[in-house]
Amino acid sequence: MNTPWRPLRVLIADSSALARRLARQQIDADERLEVVSVVPSLGQLRDAMVTSGPDLILVEEEIGGHSGIALIRQLMTTSPIPSVLLSGSVDADLRRRAARAGIVGVVEKPASLNRQDAFWERLRQTLRSAARAHIPRLPPSGQAPRVIGIAISTGGPPVVRYILSELPATLPPIVIVQHMRDAFIGQFAEQLDRVTPIRVVVAEHRQVLRPGWCYIAPGGHQTRVNADGNTLRTCLGPPQPVSGHLPSGDALLYSIAYSVGGASAGAVLTGIGLDGAAGLLAMRRAGAQTLAQDKATSTVFGMPRVAAEYGAAARVVSLTDVPGALKSTALVR
Repeated sequence: MNTPWRPLRVLIADSSALARRLARQQIDADERLEVVSVVPSLGQLRDAMVTSGPDLILVEEEIGGHSGIALIRQLMTTSPIPSVLLSGSVDADLRRRAARAGIVGVVEKPASLNRQDAFWERLRQTLRSAARAHIPRLPPSGQAPRVIGIAISTGGPPVVRYILSELPATLPPIVIVQHMRDAFIGQFAEQLDRVTPIRVVVAEHRQVLRPGWCYIAPGGHQTRVNADGNTLRTCLGPPQPVSGHLPSGDALLYSIAYSVGGASAGAVLTGIGLDGAAGLLAMRRAGAQTLAQDKATSTVFGMPRVAAEYGAAARVVSLTDVPGALKSTALVR
């Protein structure tokens, strides 16, 4: 069976408004690529990584007086991601510095971006190649998770009920994206709250995440996790589908990867399609503990299969082993 396909998600950081506009147009012209965010500064790039969950970063060499190479070098120590550098002048020294920072492609930008078909095709090809580059994963952080993120779809409600009923109220906060009609999510959370030792609620905007609580993503928003100093909060974003879903497991897991890094755990469980797999891969690259449900116990072995094929899941376990696997993460030091 072939792995489901989706375009590669590209984040563009460039100080030139014209360059940003043309880059979006030219990259979106390739059905294999999709621009998910365009930002004019490195500060905004950090925020966009959390909110847009890119597979690739295209960054200008110098943006707003700051070094794009230095930023990518820093990102590679916490949230490894394939990156391509744009520069008006490319030489051997620049390529060496970029490679040492973990950048996998360097493209020289012409003085004028208009009527530059060869340049744009070279850039698109470099982006596609960068996505296939080997990006070293950070080793498991060895830290107990501050938050656990779960993506689940078809066959999910009884699975979620079973897992939560087997978990102690001393566990770190859990945030779940369950693909379900919005009208049923409140009732689902109430039922879980009555029968499990964990407090279960529908997530609200900017809620502080508490140990022993589980937050179910509401419909009509993307639910993400943001770090506010030492405090983790939910963030309900605009109604823009990610990986074809609203809410999306990818949106949640990407946000955990970029906000919390290795001090987290993630799981992709039964469901159709591929939602959650790319986000779980970002978590694993950041040093988080990750798992997927096995074929034998999945109602539909779609999402967890893709997670396993992406190399996103460090472990593939049966449903009966999921609670124990999540509990064991809390014991890691």
